[in-house]
Amino acid sequence: MAIQQQFHQVRNFTYGINRYAMADLENAILTLDYFIDKCLKENSSTVVSHAVSQLITTTIVFNFTPQFNALQCGGACDIQVQVPQISDHHLRAMARLTFSNQSEESHKDELCQVIINRRAVDNHERFQVDVDRNQDEILKIKEISRRKDPIHSHSFPVRPQDLNQSGFVPTACYVTYCQHAASHAIYCKHLPGAQNFTHILRLARMQIYVLSLVREENLLVEIWQQNVAERFIIDFRITSKDGIVCVASFDVNTHFKAEKLPFYEIPLQRSETCCNYDVPGFYRLRDRFNNAKLDTMLSYKVALDKMTMDIADIFGVRAAYSDGRFFPVRHEVKIAPGFYSILPDALVKCSIQLASMNRTSVIFDHILKVGSNKLLTISTKLVSVNHGRVANIPDSIMLLEALAPLLNKKSYSKVTCPNQIPIKAFKYSFTIRSNDIDINQHVNNAVYISACFDAASKAVSSGSSAYRTSFGRDFNPACLTELSASYYKQMFEHQLLDTFTWQDEDDDKLHFVMKHENVNIFYMTGNYSVKQISKL
Repeated sequence: MAIQQQFHQVRNFTYGINRYAMADLENAILTLDYFIDKCLKENSSTVVSHAVSQLITTTIVFNFTPQFNALQCGGACDIQVQVPQISDHHLRAMARLTFSNQSEESHKDELCQVIINRRAVDNHERFQVDVDRNQDEILKIKEISRRKDPIHSHSFPVRPQDLNQSGFVPTACYVTYCQHAASHAIYCKHLPGAQNFTHILRLARMQIYVLSLVREENLLVEIWQQNVAERFIIDFRITSKDGIVCVASFDVNTHFKAEKLPFYEIPLQRSETCCNYDVPGFYRLRDRFNNAKLDTMLSYKVALDKMTMDIADIFGVRAAYSDGRFFPVRHEVKIAPGFYSILPDALVKCSIQLASMNRTSVIFDHILKVGSNKLLTISTKLVSVNHGRVANIPDSIMLLEALAPLLNKKSYSKVTCPNQIPIKAFKYSFTIRSNDIDINQHVNNAVYISACFDAASKAVSSGSSAYRTSFGRDFNPACLTELSASYYKQMFEHQLLDTFTWQDEDDDKLHFVMKHENVNIFYMTGNYSVKQISKL
């Protein structure tokens, strides 16, 4: 019996945004997976069998309208989910997304239609090509699998943060891998059909077919290009040391244009120095330990800052300072244990407070609560920058009567990065991917924090002597209670970063130093709870 359900005003779909403020496809797929699970749980007459719950997404086919690419940060979607076929070894689901920021009387713009297949894995962690697949799918897989002479190849390692709770790369990640490889091909001028990365994001159709499971290892992405009428098609083949992992095809349309759809008006309760609103479902996306993702929250905060500062202009800064930009140079994060176990659909309240300001910087406090429980406090120091130089904030802002009590109320001075890296420090290196770049066109601050978690994971799992404390077989960030981070320089796509981590001999803090070509980029210290470690 077919299952069907409609979900209205889904907002977190577009808070996971890419560098051009367009809906991020990896976030979109993970969100759709969540709503398929929700549909199954809420509409099944009996508990979904263990076999069905273990099925893995192996096929994703998106058919996009131009409006999908026009849906920017803050947009809301209605999602209609249908599950016409379900068994212990195969599940077929379809989803239709429409723009929900329109009256019921008007025609709703369709954003995309999606087909998702989930399948059972065999004893060798592979999915059979000819099982439960239609003929077009089989032909596409076999055709790309046999290709020779790619126009571009790019290899990179799987990051620990890429893995899901089962310990393998989820299907959504392959979209990011393909986009990153295509971006690298453009960087190397090996993809003549695309002048810049925006072309890779404007898709008419996307097909992802997964053939086997992958854990932490190196992957090779090979690329081919075909020109068809006004579109060009980019085909991808991803392989590991054990063979083909995934094939994909992006049907790119570089000619369509779409009007910008209106921003969704978030109901704001505001004053001259504070703004409150409900946070959409950030916590539907979990890490491999089933924690709410701290780095995702920090990454999404960029979109929230844009909504509240740039669009709503809650503190009047943007109106008076249209030529300037604010860049974060410090983060102070305090994490309550309950943050990591926030329920996926919990109603979370966010308060953004203007905590302090001086001639060149402002400090905002983001406070997240569930009920009366304060779960997360993020203090961010932003420096005023104009044409690449630190600039003064205009007097029209500084002299506002309501802001007078906040002048120099807090001060976060730049922390000096350690001059010497201890010999025992563990080194972890990674290259900036295309999806690490945010709407400010540089590496999102949360990427550095994610990389620190990855470095800690590698240090712990390798048995390095960099840490004295036993964190078990892997480093679970849910043990962390405080983070203090300083940013020294901006970083950009394809650059290599070296992360050094160790545990301090005196105060037991975890230290993370990030360098590019021996220049300090980022420094963070973390406090942890031994009590929390024992619970993990």
